[in-house]
Amino acid sequence: MRPVTIQSCTSSQLFPLLAEYEKQMDEVSRRAYHLFEHRGGTHGQALDDWLDAERQILCLPQAHTTDEGHSYRVVTALSGFPVDKIQVFIGPQDMVIRAVSAVGEGAGFSLKAMTQYRFCQPVDITRVTATFEDGLLQVDMPKVLKAHAA
Repeated sequence: MRPVTIQSCTSSQLFPLLAEYEKQMDEVSRRAYHLFEHRGGTHGQALDDWLDAERQILCLPQAHTTDEGHSYRVVTALSGFPVDKIQVFIGPQDMVIRAVSAVGEGAGFSLKAMTQYRFCQPVDITRVTATFEDGLLQVDMPKVLKAHAA
């Protein structure tokens, strides 16, 4: 397993990343509308248009999130992305994963993956760990435990 660098962020420091994510979703929306118009504007295939637009614009990695009781675990498939191009940004209740990989002959363009998570309970950003092995990124995030009144 290779460790992945984690950047701890405040919620306000995550805003630019979340804005970047929203911009990508806006591009998907515009592309889906273009596909709708290209099909002649017939209704009933909105989901197909959206999914086609996502495939054309984004690399949405498959992920599995579990609540382990005292921690969250996120395992994300990032096969084809070099470990040094994977970034994990963690805030008290949010995480953004961003990865970039050169693609094509002569690396003429790049493939980008970006995904966002929001957690119900705050996590202890000082104890988050991330490892990458066999194309899988695993991020373990201990929750902030509330002190019980005696």
